[in-house]
Amino acid sequence: MKFILHEIKLWFKDENAEPLSYNFLPNKVNVITGDATTGKTSFWSIIDYCLLSSKMNIANTINEKILWYGITFTINKKYISIARKAPTKDTVASDVFFDYYSLPETIKENTEISYVKSILDAEFGITDQLRFPYGKDSGKANFNLSYRHFLLFNSLTEDIIGTSKTYFDTPFFGKEEYDKALSHIFNMVIGVNDMEIIKAKEKILQIDSEIKKINRQENSKLKSEIQFEKDVFKLFEKCKEKEFIDFSESFYSVHDALIRIQEIINNYKRLTSNSELFEQIDMLNKRYIAIKSQIYAINKYRQEYDFYKKNLNKCADSLKPIEFLNSNLLDQLVDSYETKIFIESLESSLKNIKSNLSRKITEPLKVEGDVKELQIQLGNLDEKIKKLEEIKKNYQTEVQKFVILGEIKYAYEQLLNREKIKPLDSKRLNQLNDDKLSFEKVPTENDKIRFTMRTLLNNSIQRNFD
Repeated sequence: MKFILHEIKLWFKDENAEPLSYNFLPNKVNVITGDATTGKTSFWSIIDYCLLSSKMNIANTINEKILWYGITFTINKKYISIARKAPTKDTVASDVFFDYYSLPETIKENTEISYVKSILDAEFGITDQLRFPYGKDSGKANFNLSYRHFLLFNSLTEDIIGTSKTYFDTPFFGKEEYDKALSHIFNMVIGVNDMEIIKAKEKILQIDSEIKKINRQENSKLKSEIQFEKDVFKLFEKCKEKEFIDFSESFYSVHDALIRIQEIINNYKRLTSNSELFEQIDMLNKRYIAIKSQIYAINKYRQEYDFYKKNLNKCADSLKPIEFLNSNLLDQLVDSYETKIFIESLESSLKNIKSNLSRKITEPLKVEGDVKELQIQLGNLDEKIKKLEEIKKNYQTEVQKFVILGEIKYAYEQLLNREKIKPLDSKRLNQLNDDKLSFEKVPTENDKIRFTMRTLLNNSIQRNFD
């Protein structure tokens, strides 16, 4: 690569002032002369600013007068012109002009800084091979290499000239960034691809991180499997405790235990539901009460019929004096028509009562057989109700069993639905270990190259010095 500066051009804020150009001869030592404070030391700052510096190093006394700064140079036999608007209040401008020809008399923005930087990177040899030493799929290094880093070796600033111990003016460009970049750039200058070392170290860190992640996953998998086995064993013991499994049973694997628990859940028979049992008891009680009411009604009827017969006998006894009067004392009674009618009526009633009493009285309704049948039904109902009540007493225990079985089923389902941990990717782990060994060799190989190149460089320096 060969870089030749041809021109520095200034456009003034004064509209009446013509642009001013400083032309340089190629392959010559160009000397700029002038009185003190005339801006000689600002020439390099102007060149650096036009090469798209992110800092402003030009004296304010000059910025106050200048509207645009521009340079023209040749690189790789290509003619390039770059102009940049002057800083405003110590803030660099983003307005930039770029062309492959000479600088024009009238200047205006025509592109973006990022585009110009990408062109300069390519021209300065900052290729993808440097940025992506192991291919784009592996990503570029964290160290963002730029053409501007190499300006560090091509600048002789006032600080370098004025001091005996400053060889590279990193504060001029940006101390923190350029101090960090200096050793990497120097190695590239002498022919050592330091980006390859940087990327190799980064890849080793990435590989170590991925290996640790895989190992953590494996440890987590082992812990999960141990906990899973404990949970299955605990559930199996609960089945024994609640008498779903005999205490003598045991399992030889987690798989066998899970199958046995599944059998318990599938094969356990459910009893009658609560609502069916209580509805049946309620129905029988209602039937029982209805039959009791029927028997009560029949008994009431029989009592009233017996009372009727007793009253009939009492009436007959009360009319017996009429017979005596009629046969023995009839002549002594008042001889009147009304008396005779009354006595005859009483005598007739007495005869009817005697006639009824002399006959075998038959009940109007035959209910004896009905009572017996109802008594039998009542006994049967009472027996059924007692049996269901006994079931009802024990039902709470059965319900509790179903509650426990529900808990067992839920715990079983939770075990089956646990998060599945992927098995160890042994193939990937082996590949990572192989890659790590390969990347670990890179610094060693580059150390040999660095030693050789520095030895040659020192010999060259000494030869020239001698």
